[in-house]
Amino acid sequence: MNEVVRRPGGRSARVRRQVLDATRELLIECDLESVTIPEVAARAGVHYSSIYRNWTDRGVLLRDALLDLVAGVAPVPDTGDLEADLLELTDGVLDLYQTPVGRILLSTTRSAEEALVDFRSAYWDLRLEALSAIIDRAVDRGEVPPTSDRRLIFEMILGPILSRQLLLGSELTDLSSRTIVDLVLPGLRGQEHDAGASGARTDRRAR
Repeated sequence: MNEVVRRPGGRSARVRRQVLDATRELLIECDLESVTIPEVAARAGVHYSSIYRNWTDRGVLLRDALLDLVAGVAPVPDTGDLEADLLELTDGVLDLYQTPVGRILLSTTRSAEEALVDFRSAYWDLRLEALSAIIDRAVDRGEVPPTSDRRLIFEMILGPILSRQLLLGSELTDLSSRTIVDLVLPGLRGQEHDAGASGARTDRRAR
């Protein structure tokens, strides 16, 4: 008797891939609010019931498609130098927010759907983890103190970019990674001195 050789994952995995790819395409072509389950089903060439068998609702589908979409964007640099790493990282973020993917990421900040709130949290945790790896390597090289606040550094890099796009609605063409890093880096490198000065002041008060 001949055995039937089945491909790993089978039809279910293929359907999921088709649906995620279709959702990604629609997100880039349209906008977050316009993507509907029937449109995704039509683009993917599947019945909408197949989508609901894999995703409980539209928000969960969008969350998974967004995580799929941003995988690999703005890769984490490892040049062996903190300044070069931060410049390359900031260049990547500036470039990202001038693309359709960046536009989609910005649009998620205005959504209150639970699944998209989950996406934002998961995505920013991944980006913070990436920046933390850069700072950890810099600590190992003795470039910055181990007390460096990773989250605050991340917020200082993102702040000028997101405030221009979300609050001011202006373009990023006149904002450079050099300008941002030149503002962030001196504070990073000065933390060790500040910590020493703070300790000295505490010692003087104790006398």
